[in-house]
Amino acid sequence: RRSRDTSIFNVSSADSPELSEEHYAQAVARQLDGSINYHRLDRDNFLENLVDTIYHADFPIYNLNAVAVYQICKMARDQGVKVLLAGEGGDELFGGYARRLERLYRNVRVRRRYGRYLNAILSRTSDLASISDDGLFLPHFRTTSGDVSSALHFASGFYSRSLRWEEAMKAYDFLDLPEEQYAQAAMLCDVREYLEHLLNREDKHSMQTSVECRVPLLDPALIDFAVNLPYDRKVRASEGKWTLKKVAERYIPKGVIYRQKRGFNLPGKQYLSLREEFFRGGFWETEFGFNPARVAHLSPRSEGGFWYAFPVTEIWARLLLNGESRESVADHVRRCLR
Repeated sequence: RRSRDTSIFNVSSADSPELSEEHYAQAVARQLDGSINYHRLDRDNFLENLVDTIYHADFPIYNLNAVAVYQICKMARDQGVKVLLAGEGGDELFGGYARRLERLYRNVRVRRRYGRYLNAILSRTSDLASISDDGLFLPHFRTTSGDVSSALHFASGFYSRSLRWEEAMKAYDFLDLPEEQYAQAAMLCDVREYLEHLLNREDKHSMQTSVECRVPLLDPALIDFAVNLPYDRKVRASEGKWTLKKVAERYIPKGVIYRQKRGFNLPGKQYLSLREEFFRGGFWETEFGFNPARVAHLSPRSEGGFWYAFPVTEIWARLLLNGESRESVADHVRRCLR
C-alpha cells in the first residue's frame, strides 16, 4: 500500500512446467498492481551459476534451490532493486508443516489414551523421530539408504537436538494437553533448527549480489505473537497457517493462498548428474578413496534424498580445500556434467 512501484520476481524451471509458479505470481502481481519479472532457469543456466553459488555459500549447499535464490537476487539487482522482502518464518511460526504436526498431534493423543499398552514399544527416540519424519528440522534420522552424509550428521547432531527438544518442551509445559505441547514444541524446534538454514541461504546469496533481503514475518513482536498463539489458531482441520491465511485473504487471491503446499523445487535429477569423469582425481577419490564409478551408480531414481551432496561437496572441496579457481572448477563442471 505504501509503495508506488512494487516489483515482483519469479524464477521457474524452463524444463519442468509442472514446477512453475508463474501463474500464481501473475495473480499476485495483478492484485497488488505490481510489475513482475521472470527468469526461466534451464540446465545450462543452472550449471553456469552452481559454482558461484557454492563459492559464496562457503559450504556445500544443502538445497539445490539456492541457485534459484541467487538468480532472484541477481535479477533484482539488475533491475536496480536493492531491498527484497521474503516470507521466511511463516511456515515455522504458524504451523505451515501441518501434515507432520497433525500426525504428531494424533500420535501423542493416542499415546496419552493408550499409553500403558504402547509404553513397551515406544521410547524417547521415537518421539524425536516422529517430529522429524518428513525430513525437516531433523532430516537425518533416515539412514537406511546408506547415505554417508546422513549417517555422519545423525551421529554428530543427535545430542544437541535432543537438548533443544527438551528446552522446547519446557517452554510449553504450561499447556494442559500433551498433544498440543508436543506440536507447539515441534514448531519451536523448526524455528531454531530448520529456519536457520533458510536464513543463512538467503543472507549469503543476497549479499552475493549486494541486495538486502528482509524477512518481515520475523519481526520480534510478530514472533512473540506467533509462538503464543493456541495450536488451533495455527493448524485447523489440517489447514496450516490458519491465522496467517485469514489475514492474507484481505490482500491476495484465495487461489494462491489455498493451493496445494509445495516447496521451492528444481528438477535436480534432470539438472545435476553423477558422472564418473566428474569425480575422477577429485576430493571424494583422493581424500576418501571412493571409487568414482561407484559414486556414479548412486544416481537417484527420484528427486528426494541427499544424493546431490556428492557433486556439490566435490565442487566445494575443489574451491575451498584444494584452492582451485572458480574458473577452472566451472570449466570442469561444463566439461563433465553437461
